[in-house]
Amino acid sequence: MSPVSRKTIIEEFMKKAKKERNMRSGFEPGLQSALIFIYCWISFEAFTCFRYNEDAVWKRIDRFCSEFKDRYSQWYDVSPGDFKGDIIALKKYAIHDMRPNHQNNPPKQITDEKKLRNVFEVIYSVRCNLFHGGKDVTDTIDADIIRYSSGVLYFILEHFLIAEGYSW
Repeated sequence: MSPVSRKTIIEEFMKKAKKERNMRSGFEPGLQSALIFIYCWISFEAFTCFRYNEDAVWKRIDRFCSEFKDRYSQWYDVSPGDFKGDIIALKKYAIHDMRPNHQNNPPKQITDEKKLRNVFEVIYSVRCNLFHGGKDVTDTIDADIIRYSSGVLYFILEHFLIAEGYSW
């Protein structure tokens, strides 16, 4: 895939996430948050696949976190209140791995909101649960976890993608 095509995918799905964040769709709030999360995750996957050219998702996440950890730590200190509110709210939850044959894995929890890899461990667990059917968008707690996760992922991507020259 050409860099132009990849950039279009990244920007178009972030545009969809932004549009969904700014409208009251009539969907259940959990479903709307799930759509935002999914759109952001597609953008993140497109960005990291293009940038790092790795097959394994955790190799891409590790490389992203390694490359951007210092910038994230600095940005966290001056980040908007919405982001900090979402990350502090998400920090209260232990995310269990709901994928088949993974239920005995220890839950993931944000223990240090300034560590990008720790944040992505939780975000990725939410992603796995959402994509593999372990999150119920009509359940109050699951809907909250998805909402906070989508907010955190959106703000991280917005900050880093704009700094990398993307726009939507």
